[in-house]
Amino acid sequence: MDHPQRDLTGVLLLALELAQAGARAVILPQYMSWISAYLSKVDAVVYNYARRDNIGLFQWLARQGKDIFVLDTEGYLSSDRHKMLLDAIRSLDLGSWLEGYFVWGPASGQAIAKADPRLAAKVVVTGCPRFDLLSPSWRGMLSYEHKDYILINTNFNSVNPLRRDLERERKSMLLGGWEPAYLDQFLADMRRAFEGFLELCATLPKRLPHRQFIVRPHPFEWPEPYLQATAGLPNVHVNTTGEVPAVLRNASRIVHLNCNTSVEARMLGAVPIQAGFLNTDFLRTHLPLYTGVSVTADSLDELCRMLDDDAHLAAKDNQTGIAERWIHPSFHLCDGFAARRAAQEILRRCRQPGTAKTLAPAPRRPPRQELIRNLRLALCGVLGTAAVEEVRAMKEPRRRAKQFSAAQLRALVGQLSAHAGQPAPPVRRLRSPWTGAPMAAVQIG
Repeated sequence: MDHPQRDLTGVLLLALELAQAGARAVILPQYMSWISAYLSKVDAVVYNYARRDNIGLFQWLARQGKDIFVLDTEGYLSSDRHKMLLDAIRSLDLGSWLEGYFVWGPASGQAIAKADPRLAAKVVVTGCPRFDLLSPSWRGMLSYEHKDYILINTNFNSVNPLRRDLERERKSMLLGGWEPAYLDQFLADMRRAFEGFLELCATLPKRLPHRQFIVRPHPFEWPEPYLQATAGLPNVHVNTTGEVPAVLRNASRIVHLNCNTSVEARMLGAVPIQAGFLNTDFLRTHLPLYTGVSVTADSLDELCRMLDDDAHLAAKDNQTGIAERWIHPSFHLCDGFAARRAAQEILRRCRQPGTAKTLAPAPRRPPRQELIRNLRLALCGVLGTAAVEEVRAMKEPRRRAKQFSAAQLRALVGQLSAHAGQPAPPVRRLRSPWTGAPMAAVQIG
């Protein structure tokens, strides 16, 4: 799990499906995941993306006998819009290391299989478990303390990253497969859009003082610019806690700029409004999905009217073909069963004990890197990954946002199980098999 604020419920839905099938499901934080997976003695590891920056972890864990899967939570891919990322996936030779690659929708599956035929037999369209909550069967879980507000969703983590290191963010995107010139154009346009969107967050509450607003930064964004932009405005609240589906579900209007929550809003039956006057031709071409599912406001005045006039917004909203053209190809079915589909495929594709797997020769690592990796493993094995992670969080406090406790997971597992009418499986924190020290990993079932 990368970030609980985005991924927690989806990961737990998958864990519950595995536990109900009789498997032992272990939730691992993405930090030091390879160490936690090794010490937890799991048979298989499910990662949330496959890029250059984590292929080394796949290879090391596969050589320890683990089955490796990817259940993509990072977005949708299509053959005509994401050539760079598809080229990066092809260059990794993932077919040699993965037992299964689970994608959001058929467009991604087709694009990946076409980009790398070696992966074709490994690709499965499951949908993304975190969107299960948007289905009619799970919406009853989406309660929130506020009602009837205008939700402003932001999506600028590439230029306003939580860790506040723009160069590090750019390097991470390059590792993900972006071409440098294309990436620099994208970042330049995003910076301009971000400045305009910050101003919008401050302007809309002033233009509509009789309406309540919630500004919701992306979980990977630094929230301070939004707090500063809206400081002193009595009808604005900046929300940085919990997962977004509940906030979406209880909003009367949803404003965004090229944000994935526009699709989530449609899944919930709401109308997302794109602040199109802040968009650029480059971003509009790069991210056509979000314009396709939204009603576009071409000016601030038009946006204000859409936010304050139900009849005007309804007249502008042409829903014909949105689901068939945009949502189903990229997001599959909003039926509440993505976690179940993924769990069934994981269990079906796991190798039987004792089954050998042919792997390519291990690349030679510099002795210093090998020594550092072994020392990290030994340190975590002795002290426990929970203690090591706490020390690292003291040096970098923003890491705490990605931590989770057994009590937190136990409470949510109880709620999800009760909603599904099933008994809740046991939840417990794992301990190091070497010393018994607490680990960051939590077992479900």
